[in-house]
Amino acid sequence: MDEASALHELVAAHADMERLTADLGAARERRRSAARQLLEMGHGTSWIARQLDVTPQAVDSFLKSKREHP
Repeated sequence: MDEASALHELVAAHADMERLTADLGAARERRRSAARQLLEMGHGTSWIARQLDVTPQAVDSFLKSKREHP
């Protein structure tokens, strides 16, 4: 790979990382919002955790993360 090709790949990869980071942030917010709606409907964090195959602590963590890190 020559310098121009390496630089092109670097810039393209950086752009991909920025786009994916933005997409990940949006997905996290959608997950928080949907989980909050399910909580309001009477489902607990354990039920939500089972649907996602994660621990209830993981659900607590992603529900709290936005409030602690706006």
